[in-house]
Amino acid sequence: GYTPYYTAFFREMLGHGAWHDLAREWRGLKNAPTGKKGVLKGMLIGVLKKHLPRSVKQMGYGKRNPLLEYISPELKQQRLSSGLVRLAGRIYDWRSLNQMLFSLMSSTSLPSLLRYEDRNSMRFQIESRTPFADDRLMIEEVFAIPSVYKIHGGFSKWLLRESMRPILPEKIYKRQDKIGFATPEHAWLQPKSEHFKSLMNDSLSEYLDVAKIRREWGNLIEKQPKQGILPLWRLLNVAMWADKTRKKTRRLT
Repeated sequence: GYTPYYTAFFREMLGHGAWHDLAREWRGLKNAPTGKKGVLKGMLIGVLKKHLPRSVKQMGYGKRNPLLEYISPELKQQRLSSGLVRLAGRIYDWRSLNQMLFSLMSSTSLPSLLRYEDRNSMRFQIESRTPFADDRLMIEEVFAIPSVYKIHGGFSKWLLRESMRPILPEKIYKRQDKIGFATPEHAWLQPKSEHFKSLMNDSLSEYLDVAKIRREWGNLIEKQPKQGILPLWRLLNVAMWADKTRKKTRRLT
């Protein structure tokens, strides 16, 4: 349901010259959680990522990743000239919706999510059992279904919607927006904001631009609901790791 799925879908129709399907889906974007502007932007970004020189990709990655604003200048320069260049050059060149779905299931999104689930459940001594399908014939059948039955008339999950049409209320069957199941990170972080800020001290200056983080701390917390937890959470992870390491070192000495 997110924009990249539609980008891959439109790219597939263009590549196969499926003009009738393309025209229908272009009109049908009024039923999608994204719009024409989002699809065009996604396709343009894909083309630019593939053909731009590496130096330009590097600059774009630096501007696109808010975390880099708070990395120490020395470390930032070092990483941009080595590791982050490789990250910026990593392109998922999905030419069809099914290719994208297979990649997400087999090598990118799903393996990462399952790893997070396993580590989080083990942290609290919970032996969780996630639903999974190990029926190879069923999996092959699902991936053999043409993309046009997965997105149709702008509606995502179209085949699933149609199969459940007699059962679902119309407002669910025709629902157009796409939202995630978010946890209230902002509500959790805000009461402990000053504690987390105190962890951002000069001992981290080798890795982080501590002065900038402390100066913009209020803004970082307030922007979190809109930007997402990841940039702030990674900064906090570094700070908490360093704090724990220092305490352990003091105990040992």
